[in-house]
Amino acid sequence: MKLIYKIISDHPEVKDHPDVVKLIDYIDNLEESKIKKEQDLKFNKELLYLELLREIYKDILFQIEQDELSIRFKETNRVDFKECLIYLKKYLDKFQEENKVNLNR
Repeated sequence: MKLIYKIISDHPEVKDHPDVVKLIDYIDNLEESKIKKEQDLKFNKELLYLELLREIYKDILFQIEQDELSIRFKETNRVDFKECLIYLKKYLDKFQEENKVNLNR
């Protein structure tokens, strides 16, 4: 857009030409559309990450509860937290692949 305004400032005689006005409007609309898409994408990724964190949090609470029950009643084996972490890593890898995001940054 700066380029258009630069051209207009260098050639003020074209400023009010109908085609130039149309072009400026068209470029303005494109820029607004681009900004909106970028904001939507950012918002969607935030929601995606929030949902991921909620799922992980719920699973952590569940595993801790299972381990506490195992200690209390001694009817089942205790939770293997190393195995849980391996599963979590696989889950995150799958999440990255499906959603085309990179959590390694």
